[in-house]
Amino acid sequence: MQNTSIQLAKELAKDYKTAEDVQAKLRDLFGHTIEQLLEAEMNEHLGYVKHS
Repeated sequence: MQNTSIQLAKELAKDYKTAEDVQAKLRDLFGHTIEQLLEAEMNEHLGYVKHS
């Protein structure tokens, strides 16, 4: 697992030149992840999927 993580980090690092580039990508990744988690939590709480 750790080896895969290191390879992924190296591959991603090729695309970013500054710390700001990395921070922007992390915000994007975490933002979408948190949004999905909150939607799943709301679906569980309500007992049905949005728009169904």
